[in-house]
Amino acid sequence: FPSHDIFVHQSIENTDKRLEWICDRVNELVFNKSIAGLGKTLFIQRHPVNAPVNYVGYRLIYEFCHENY
Repeated sequence: FPSHDIFVHQSIENTDKRLEWICDRVNELVFNKSIAGLGKTLFIQRHPVNAPVNYVGYRLIYEFCHENY
């Protein structure tokens, strides 16, 4: 499955929940869009990932499906 890892420094995340905003924006840009003739993308899941020190992160996982799905 294609995925996107997103990381934000803890000081920013603690101030304004930036990671949520970025994840929502990436999903808005990618979900249900046709990409490179592979088909449309379906959002599968989001889960925390190990991040470098002082960072927090999520992995967004997508799946390609046929255009008529």
